[in-house]
Amino acid sequence: RPCPIYGARHGRALRALAIVVAGSARDQRRGFGGTSVWRLRREAGRRKLPEPDWSVVARELKRRHVTLQVLWEEYYAAHPDGYRYSRFCDLFRRWEGRLPLVMRQNHAGGEKLFLDYAGDTVPVVVNRRTGEVRAAHIFVAAMGGSSLSFAPATWTEQFPGWIEGNNAAFAFFGGVPQLLVPDNAKVAVIANGQCRWCAWSSHRTR
Repeated sequence: RPCPIYGARHGRALRALAIVVAGSARDQRRGFGGTSVWRLRREAGRRKLPEPDWSVVARELKRRHVTLQVLWEEYYAAHPDGYRYSRFCDLFRRWEGRLPLVMRQNHAGGEKLFLDYAGDTVPVVVNRRTGEVRAAHIFVAAMGGSSLSFAPATWTEQFPGWIEGNNAAFAFFGGVPQLLVPDNAKVAVIANGQCRWCAWSSHRTR
């Protein structure tokens, strides 16, 4: 798919590049063959390397199924002489670290366990003879303090599957946290003034 990280940079970018290499902006546009033009950065003791627009990288990471690995592969396919994956991630984290903080959350160890279902299902072959495939739902539990995560599969996102995922997570972590925090999962939302999971979770976390 086309990646906006590598959008063409004309105008001032080309003129600046023309100054560096002693040519005209038109020459630089012709020299790049109409492909993406990258900002070039010289680091101490390092050669010039093409560098993406990190703000666009950050925006792309908010899309489903997009990771730094995916974005780096697109970058490296276009520029095989560019940054390696570890350096790419390091530069992005460094750029990200300079952003103003909007909200900082502190989580004590064992205090909160965040719960939700992943958006996508996973196909599971339940009968090899007939080839029957059934969709499994991925339940995700992550500790707030350490980000230690557990992700078992359940057949549905209904109440029995939700409770099954909760119990499996407690067994995996070897205990019960002080607070269970569902991320607006439908099964954990109060409907018609009732929330069966609220009563169940209150009993388990006492």
